[in-house]
Amino acid sequence: MTTSTQAPIGSAADWKSIPVDGVSHYHVSTLGEIMNTRTGRILKLTKNPEGYLFTTLCCSDGTRRGILAHRAVALAHIEKPVDLCGDPDATVHHIDAKRDHNHVDNLQWLSRQENALERYQRSPAGKIDRATAVALRASGHSIPQIAKTMGFSAMGIWSALRAAGAKTARLSQNDISALH
Repeated sequence: MTTSTQAPIGSAADWKSIPVDGVSHYHVSTLGEIMNTRTGRILKLTKNPEGYLFTTLCCSDGTRRGILAHRAVALAHIEKPVDLCGDPDATVHHIDAKRDHNHVDNLQWLSRQENALERYQRSPAGKIDRATAVALRASGHSIPQIAKTMGFSAMGIWSALRAAGAKTARLSQNDISALH
């Protein structure tokens, strides 16, 4: 992230207008920087509670609008796949899972379902051998017992059982108390 307030001179980044209604004087670089083209200044990006970088833009009607840096980069620099063009829920995925790494080469458009699957597969629950967890649950082991045996949290085991579609993912009263 650039800390200077002026646009970098001779920067290797490619700058394009952010294609958002009512926002005409802002450009975003392939590196994830956002510039006010009226002043030539790079805007300060702030991390939101989820770890994504964002800033606030002034719209032509005088209102203010927040924008996530990775979404601005994708809107300006990455063509949406044909199957996602009409999808208002299309999301921008960070390939390396680093939410503050907004370089164009690290971003891709995904459907909401694809993004959820990517996130799950990277989570600890995604690394659980679901077949083993399902077999242990079917043989009468409680979720806390399975968690201890496999070295994962009870919540992770429960999530993996649900993802596997196991009818045995239903929680007993003992399981519920172990999750808290």
